[in-house]
Parts: sequence; structure tokens; C-alpha cells
Amino acid sequence: MKNSILANYFRQLRQSPVGDKEQIDSSLSRLIGSERCDYIELLTERIGFFPQARNFGLECPLGQEDKRGDFFICLTRSQWGELQLPPGFAVDPAWQKIAAFGAWWLKAANQAAFIRDEVWLEFDLAKPPAAIPVPSFFFGVFGHEPQNYLPAVLAGLKALGVTMPASQGEVLARCLALLAPVCAGFQIGIMLSRPQAPLRLCAFSITGPDLKVIFSELGLSPFADTPDLDTKLCQNGSVFSAVDLDIGTGVGPKVGLEIDLSQVHSVREQKHSTLWPEFVNRLTKRDWITADKGAGVLAWPGGWRDGSTDDWLQGEPVLLRTISHIKLDFQQKAPPRAKAYLQYIIT
Repeated sequence: MKNSILANYFRQLRQSPVGDKEQIDSSLSRLIGSERCDYIELLTERIGFFPQARNFGLECPLGQEDKRGDFFICLTRSQWGELQLPPGFAVDPAWQKIAAFGAWWLKAANQAAFIRDEVWLEFDLAKPPAAIPVPSFFFGVFGHEPQNYLPAVLAGLKALGVTMPASQGEVLARCLALLAPVCAGFQIGIMLSRPQAPLRLCAFSITGPDLKVIFSELGLSPFADTPDLDTKLCQNGSVFSAVDLDIGTGVGPKVGLEIDLSQVHSVREQKHSTLWPEFVNRLTKRDWITADKGAGVLAWPGGWRDGSTDDWLQGEPVLLRTISHIKLDFQQKAPPRAKAYLQYIIT
């Protein structure tokens, strides 16, 4: 990538002795293992044409002993204007869709003006990245009147070349109509590497009582196997950073609840807060996460200084690590699953 600090970071992890790796980052070995670190380093080489970006991260399943992880990157609208696809990417069907969305988005005209000024690309790290890795693609719509969300979402999907059967469009419209009055905005996820996968609809900043009404309206019973959570999560004053739904020709049975316990997402705040340790401890007691991965999440906040640069005006860039949120997935007749979303922020 044009901003090479992340590539330098993972390269140093790979080249360092085991003891030094723990000093550089005490969490990655617990969460994803050295093999996935190598995958990320390779991925940063594959997408080296990306413009300078300052927000990256990892999605890490916490309840499984195998060390998997997805890598995501955030690009702003202005950064997107610097993006030029290499020849191989330019003829790839998935990347052609992404490029078409970007061209429409950059104009910021008509419905594109309602799209949030950042998009997210998420890459699967279950195996080494392909020569042309295909991401999942997420765009958001925020802060508008409820009636404006559906036209903006549909316009964004059209720009991305996504076609839906009529029944899926009806389900999406119904979910947006139910959620828009009680949330702060939406994000839409398209799994470009899995064309048959449902859309991911994320509704941001929603209260437990409102969520319980929505579940009832949609015929969802995500807590049927954990009835105590129906009270603890949905019948009090809880506010979730997001609820995630799968939108196909119906609403999928899996519901994701994103939980963010930080106020400002600073390293100092997260190192000294008691909220994250208490929450991780509760999840560990329920056997939803392993103790080792829970320890990895709590050790995550920190930073790393890139000493490979020699810029006497700006100094050495710093890579900060913060916890974004933990997502809990619920589905009837399936054990709950927990994932941590962990950020890198370049300063």
C-alpha cells in the first residue's frame, strides 16, 4: 500500500524472534496466529495500489480454537479519488463493480450525496489471498429522514451492479421502514466473493426495547435458546452500536448484536477501563469465547512506532490499536458466536 506502515508492521512481526513478536504485539499470536499474519502481509502487497488509508482492522472469531481472521480497510471518498486499479484488477468482474460504485460515489450527486463519506472492504483470510483478492464491500447511509434511506440504498446497490429479485427488494424495504425511525443510519454489505449470499443490513445505535419490537415484527426469535438474555439485553436501557440482519428473500435467522463499551476509542481509555474486562469475563464464563482469545482482546490496546522511516519533519508514524466492538451472533438451535473487531489507526 502507498502508506507502508502496516506492511512494515507485519513484516517485522514475521522476521522477529518469538520473544520480540510478543513485545511488538501480544495479541495477534493468540487471536490469529503467525500464519494469518503472513497472509495479511501478502494481502498488503496484493493491494499495494490502494491510496494512503489510516483505518484498518481485523475480525477475529473468539469462540473457536482455530485461529482465523478477516482483514478490513476503510477508504474515504477523497482517498477513493486517488485509486487506480492495476490492469489485472481492472478486468476482474468484482473489481469492475467496485470501480463503477466508486465513480458514481465520487460525483456525490443525487442519491450518491446520501452515501456516507467512507466505505469498507473486508478480505477473507481463511487461506492465502489470491493474486486478485475479492473483498466484501460495505457502504453506509446516515443522518437522513427515514423516507430517504431506501432510495439511497437502492441507488448504491444499482451503482455496484447488484440486482435483487422482487421478493428480496420487498424484504429490504420493509426492514428499512421498520428500523429507520429508531436507528441512526445503516450500512449495507455485499459479499462479492459469494454472489448468492444475502445482503448484510447493519442498523446503527438502537435500544434494546426498540430491538425487541423489531424482532417481533420480523418474526425473529434469536434468544429462544438463551431466554435470560431476552431480559438482560432487550428489556432494559441497553443501546447497541448496531444490529446486523441477513436480507435474502426473507430475513435470515441469524441476528448479530454489536456491542461497543468505549466512549472515545483511545488506547489510554481502553487500557484503564474496567468495562471491557468485565464483559470479556462474562462471555468467557458462558463459554462463548476461549480464555486465551479473551486475554488477546484485552491485551490489544496499544501502539507501535515505525522506525523504518526517516522523515525529520513529520517524525515516525505510529500505529495505534483499539477495540472497535464485539459482535454476538444469535440463532435458534445454534450456539452463540462472538467476534472481536479490532482496529489499527495510523497517526
